[in-house]
Amino acid sequence: MLSNITSKKVQTYHSHSLRLSRINTELSTLLSELHSYRCEPCTPDMHEQYLKLNADGQQLIYALERIMSYINESIRFSEEIEDEVHKLIKQYHLFQKDLSSYLKEAVVHH
Repeated sequence: MLSNITSKKVQTYHSHSLRLSRINTELSTLLSELHSYRCEPCTPDMHEQYLKLNADGQQLIYALERIMSYINESIRFSEEIEDEVHKLIKQYHLFQKDLSSYLKEAVVHH
């Protein structure tokens, strides 16, 4: 019974580590796309969206690095870390949605 619980926690740890690593890679790609010339803001509203997206992306990078550091330094995978991972994933999905909307608008203007 104890080995099943330990095994499940190890699987959760590896699953979250892999997920965070993939988010890190995707986030870098998305921010590169945002900073490309094709996504330059053309209107004041787009400029505000761009600044918000850039700030949100930087905040996600900081949170991601912090959580990955916690995971690498911790001896056991706590519920607090798991809650932080789920919170970050929700923020990342919202960022993706907002960026997708911005990119569609940028394509129309260019």
